[in-house]
Amino acid sequence: MSVLKNTLLFFCLSFNFFLSAQKISIGNNEGVSENMPLALHKNGNYSQFIYLGSEIKTSGNIKSLTFKLNTTGNLNIASFNRWTLGLKEVAATTTELSTFRNSVTPFSGFTRVFDGYIQYNQANGEVTVVFSTPFKYNHTKNLVVEINENSGGQMPYDYNKPTPKFQIFWTAGYRAGYRNKYGYVGSDHSYYGLLKERKVPRVIIGFKQDEVTPPVITMQNPAEASICKNNSFVFSDVSVTENPNLKWTTDGAGVFEDDTKLLSKYTPSEQDATKGFVILTLTATKESVTVTKTFKLSIQADVKSAGTDGILTVCKGVNPTEKELFDALKGAPETGGVWVSIGLVHTYTQTTSLGCNPQKATITVKEETDVKSAGEDGVLSILKDYEPTEEELFAALNGFATTDGSWVKKNSNTYIYTITSTSPCVKNTTATIRIKRNQKTTNAFSPNGDGVNDTWMVLADIANKYPKNTMCIYNRHGNLVYKALRYNNDWDGTSNGKITLSKKSKLPAGSYVYILELNNATKKVLKGWVYINY
Repeated sequence: MSVLKNTLLFFCLSFNFFLSAQKISIGNNEGVSENMPLALHKNGNYSQFIYLGSEIKTSGNIKSLTFKLNTTGNLNIASFNRWTLGLKEVAATTTELSTFRNSVTPFSGFTRVFDGYIQYNQANGEVTVVFSTPFKYNHTKNLVVEINENSGGQMPYDYNKPTPKFQIFWTAGYRAGYRNKYGYVGSDHSYYGLLKERKVPRVIIGFKQDEVTPPVITMQNPAEASICKNNSFVFSDVSVTENPNLKWTTDGAGVFEDDTKLLSKYTPSEQDATKGFVILTLTATKESVTVTKTFKLSIQADVKSAGTDGILTVCKGVNPTEKELFDALKGAPETGGVWVSIGLVHTYTQTTSLGCNPQKATITVKEETDVKSAGEDGVLSILKDYEPTEEELFAALNGFATTDGSWVKKNSNTYIYTITSTSPCVKNTTATIRIKRNQKTTNAFSPNGDGVNDTWMVLADIANKYPKNTMCIYNRHGNLVYKALRYNNDWDGTSNGKITLSKKSKLPAGSYVYILELNNATKKVLKGWVYINY
């Protein structure tokens, strides 16, 4: 059964408030059929097919069925335009016809809803059957359609034009069966059996609706409100007419205390608060008429951070600016707050337009009279390759430097001392120490009691600069003749190694080898000779 039999059986359920039609479309265009719901090039067509209540999903008075061809345009429908159509409800568990070999057993007991000529719309290729009597249908059951085409002729083939067929969709079970005047099911079956088929026509089912007065929802204008985070909102200025069924919904994740109550309470979720607002929708349903109205609920999140308490030091008599106060706040303060000052205590407050959970932080101002200073530039003389300590650098500063600064090495011969303070009471913020290197040891002295070079000064201020130093002096035979811990430039040529040539323990004139261990961070060891001349 070819051509026009592969119909798009759209159930079309469109809806207005006054005697309008609601349209339900069933099935996708998955192909075309030569025989469902009828074969255009044969006559005496007969078919039955099932639509599931789970597909229709609508109850009411069915007033029309519309099928769709795979072609449009001018088409002579005289050969298939006379139909008798019946409908029947079956249990939801009856999802296919009873099969035996290639045939199915047809249903009986149909309610005839149409006997006449169908309508064809050449603009969209739709074939519509408008019932003489609407069929009352409950979608908890399945719907069986019976078509008996008795036009008395058949459409001739026109090989210059596309062959018209009905659009269909495929089903898992055998939900359809058909025959025609020339189409026997088989020699081993009854003539009245139907050839089983998995193809079902696409359809639009048209429902007739009674006149319904739509409900009217009234809300405050504008329909919006604001609340603080972690609070609930109770509707107060909402009304509705016609006593409909009500349903509140949200586009967020909060909950209604009772979503069917007109003046319900809504509690926003954390997700709602993060978003900052939710749209709440009230749906009013009266029979098949539904109206909605939306309400915007804004949620003011926790206020911005005011930071935490801090201290600001200023010179006595100086009033700090708000920027200076803000910069002295600890934590992670955010701008936009308000300062209130009482004496030396300044309070910073963050809040919202609703006054939600205000946050405060306090800056206490300390007035400073002592002047801080990095001191003045200085020079430090040290040995080559020696790295000075911060204590040595600080001791080389001139002026009156305070000890709470920090050192930065600019290069190997320049160190910068910096005082950092929130107070403007700083005389100098930086001072520079320049390093003088390559200082040599003295290699001779004359301990003859004349007051000049009577002791050996190996390095200036050695005891203070290198307090852990060790000095050892040897004669030419390798004997230790002098040893001192923390040598202080005080050796007068006397041996404490017990090797002397005179009763006075004075070493003879001549050259001696020395080893000086500085015992500082660099572990520097100096070696050389010293000459005694009386």
